[in-house]
Amino acid sequence: MSSIEQRFFNKLYEKRKIELYNEQNNIFQEWLNEKDYNNISNKLKISYLIDKLINIVKNKGYIIQYEKEFKNEIASLLYNNSD
Repeated sequence: MSSIEQRFFNKLYEKRKIELYNEQNNIFQEWLNEKDYNNISNKLKISYLIDKLINIVKNKGYIIQYEKEFKNEIASLLYNNSD
């Protein structure tokens, strides 16, 4: 395979990787905006849960060094384990 072909396929791969990420992110955002029978969104539920967890951790004297990453991990965990 020539270097031109290699660059072409690398660019194609990168483009597809970005498209896939955007598709997955859109699905996640839709899930966050879904509401239950009480008209409460998943986003609101997750925010409430995360705030409670952070308060519990801080009240025990611990520090969350990377709070944004912590929030993302909790949201991802809930999303990946939801129906």
